[in-house]
Amino acid sequence: MINREPKQYLWVKTDRAPMFVTDLVALYKDRDFDPAEDKIYEIGPEVKLELNVKVTPAKPVYRENASGYRVPFENRD
Repeated sequence: MINREPKQYLWVKTDRAPMFVTDLVALYKDRDFDPAEDKIYEIGPEVKLELNVKVTPAKPVYRENASGYRVPFENRD
């Protein structure tokens, strides 16, 4: 499978907001580009984030039944 999309880069300059760039030659010729200080990052393929959360009780929860005895919540009738 051949990726036909042009590569994108992120140009990070310390005194302004990051910019998306597709042509590195034009960027290199830009008078604002400083190769010693500026950073360029290649943007990779799109990713999706997945988060799974599991809640576990730290200790059993007790409830009092009609007779006054403490019974674990999981075992109550």
